[in-house]
Amino acid sequence: MKIVLLFMVTIMIFFLYFVPLIWSFTTEWNHDFVGFAYTFWYVMVFILTIGWTDIVKKHGCWFFQK
Repeated sequence: MKIVLLFMVTIMIFFLYFVPLIWSFTTEWNHDFVGFAYTFWYVMVFILTIGWTDIVKKHGCWFFQK
């Protein structure tokens, strides 16, 4: 069950990279806002990915420990 959690969280984080491609950020009034939204989204997901990697690396295989 713990290995399922590991892969589910990892897949969900990588799915977040595709959210702007699936549901594009659009607005009628300011195109600079769209660029900011894309930048903010990818920076946020990148930081989340780095944090998740640090958790897995720091605790080793903490999913498999009893």
